[in-house]
Amino acid sequence: MDYKKTALYILLAVVGVALWNAWMQDNAPTEQTKTELSTKAGASGLSIPQGVSSDETTPVSQNAATILPSSIANQVNIPAERIIHVHTDVLDVSIDRLGGNIIGSQLLKYNKTVTNKTPLSLLNDQPDSLYLAQSGIIASDQNKNTSPILFHSAQKNYHLGIGQHALTVSLQGTDASGLNVIRNYTFQPNQYAIKLDYQVTNQSTKPWTGSFYTQLKKRNTPEKSHFMGMRSYQGAAMYTPDKPYTKLPYTTLAEQNINLNVRGGWLSMQQQYFLTAWIPNQISNNTYFSRVDSTGGPSDIYTLGAVMPQFTIAPGKMIQQSATLYVGPEEASRLDVLAPYLSRTVDYGWLWFLSTPIFKLLQFIQHWVGNWGLSIILVTVIIKLLFFKFSEMGYVSMAKTRQLQPLIKAIKEKYGDDRQMVGQETMKLYKEEGINPLAGCLPMLIQFPFFIALYYMIMETVELRQAPFIFWIHDLSVRDPFYILPVIMVLGMVVQQKLSPQAVDPAQAKMMMVMPILFGVMFYSFPAGLLLYWITNTGISILQQWIIMRRYEKTHKPQSGSFRKKRA
Repeated sequence: MDYKKTALYILLAVVGVALWNAWMQDNAPTEQTKTELSTKAGASGLSIPQGVSSDETTPVSQNAATILPSSIANQVNIPAERIIHVHTDVLDVSIDRLGGNIIGSQLLKYNKTVTNKTPLSLLNDQPDSLYLAQSGIIASDQNKNTSPILFHSAQKNYHLGIGQHALTVSLQGTDASGLNVIRNYTFQPNQYAIKLDYQVTNQSTKPWTGSFYTQLKKRNTPEKSHFMGMRSYQGAAMYTPDKPYTKLPYTTLAEQNINLNVRGGWLSMQQQYFLTAWIPNQISNNTYFSRVDSTGGPSDIYTLGAVMPQFTIAPGKMIQQSATLYVGPEEASRLDVLAPYLSRTVDYGWLWFLSTPIFKLLQFIQHWVGNWGLSIILVTVIIKLLFFKFSEMGYVSMAKTRQLQPLIKAIKEKYGDDRQMVGQETMKLYKEEGINPLAGCLPMLIQFPFFIALYYMIMETVELRQAPFIFWIHDLSVRDPFYILPVIMVLGMVVQQKLSPQAVDPAQAKMMMVMPILFGVMFYSFPAGLLLYWITNTGISILQQWIIMRRYEKTHKPQSGSFRKKRA
């Protein structure tokens, strides 16, 4: 048995599992029961004064997707007098007074690219890249729904000043049915969460019945996949009692509409490093729904929303409701405080139990050294130290195997093409020398789980986005622009191969010679931060391997004298 061949098979298996997992993340159907969903709910989170009733047993009278208008935006130029601008230290937001919704958001601390310093945009109302976060009230009787309210505000421009703890933007308007609606947006410094408070007063002479709703609407623009199909998840997600982080790929939403009653919960639409999420009232029973609007173009518009329980306002009475909109980076520390399990959207994949502590350690080191690239190098050193004993076992096994190469070659010369006899005699030799052929695979087996965990961490951790290292590496989250790191990686693997026992079989020897080139082709598009880990790991491994094998070969000689005489 050749440990290199075994290691190659194990490597291919690990990569295969990783690719299958990545494909399943984006394409696997969601697990949904086909039995009727219960709509029985508990106490309402609405502020209900006398004269206002709430029906919690039936949150909405029908499928929520059917009572909300499609309202596919097709406005290229909104009149300037309708736009309200809100500026904070982290957000630049545009609000359309017609409907009172946010139609644009820029994240001021995040640039589009390393070279393009324009702030990254999430929400926008342009038809080709439509991405909206909408909310409002909807009458239970569709015939009573009127055109969007044209709200009024005290000013057109708002600015959250230094030292100011909060900024409230108040919009007020009345619809044709006599409902007076006040929408208060509250912004806070260094916060991407926007609090939205509603106050609805019935100024008509008749009771009004309806619901509050929130929804995200996005045109799906297919993204280019990363290495061999492995990519960060991009799609919708929501909370369900059975699965707190339920992914809803656009392909799933296209096949079936969601109609689910959940107490509290949240909904989101994600892209790499960033997300938009609505967190409705957490103690009311909300009906979550989805819908696909076909536009006849290359991409459709997907909607995921939540409708809160029905309420009835008597004439002259008022009701209040609130929700939170998050428009910003996928930072677990920010998301944890907004809603249960929302931080799961920072998706580290199936090796999250490794990715999470690696990131915490990386973050701790970066706090002191001030460079994410140097932090990756130091984390790699720590990992190598933790598993030094296992690596030593592997390299000792390699040293033993290398000492036996003349005998193994003699066995192959003696039995020629009889692979069975060659295998049996080789295993006898290993047994007499106390060699476990699989022990030589330990260094590679230890490395790959951390390699994959680090891959997902880099792909999901916004802190590493556009993080520079030194010299030509200006962004550790994308590939090396000059492909210098892949070349260094290949050279390191060649050096490591020279230190390892050489395959006697010509076919295996050729395969092992091609392996570094194959890895270079496979990994050339990997993030620079990941290649930095690999190169550091390889460099330390070469040093360990050289020292351990040299020391062993000086102090140990093969014990199989009988084998030597037998094969002489």
